[in-house]
Amino acid sequence: MSEAIEQLTRIFTSTEAGKSAVRPLRKGTKVGIKILGQPGDYTFERTATGVDIRSGQPSDPDFFMTMGPEAVQQIHDTEGGRVGDFGVSFLKTMMAEEEERAVRVKLNAGLFRLTRNGYLKVLLLGGPVVVAFMAKHGYVGPTAVAKAIKKLKKG
Repeated sequence: MSEAIEQLTRIFTSTEAGKSAVRPLRKGTKVGIKILGQPGDYTFERTATGVDIRSGQPSDPDFFMTMGPEAVQQIHDTEGGRVGDFGVSFLKTMMAEEEERAVRVKLNAGLFRLTRNGYLKVLLLGGPVVVAFMAKHGYVGPTAVAKAIKKLKKG
């Protein structure tokens, strides 16, 4: 397993913020992960006991992320122990220009499925820290989530 995948696994299994962030996700929820410059794909799956990140491409993931190794490192090294701190680190990597420092997301699911699978609850766990960051970047009010989803659907 790559260092980047080990770092992601540690975030979701060893930090309180990471464990808290996955609790609202519906069991069986899947996300595809590709680490830039490394062979193979990975599946992130919410399980009854937490999270499983394993080798292989998921069937019907809600979204697929291509993550630069430096982006994973940045998220892993987040200071502060709140879900919002990790959320802002993740959002910053989504806005990064350089591929090594960026996370690119391609949505497969629509708003209904994302809501049903718990992602909006995860966003709410980020609290004022995430809301302030999103507002600073033009994602304000009730249409902010729909605006973000539309942008991510385009890839």
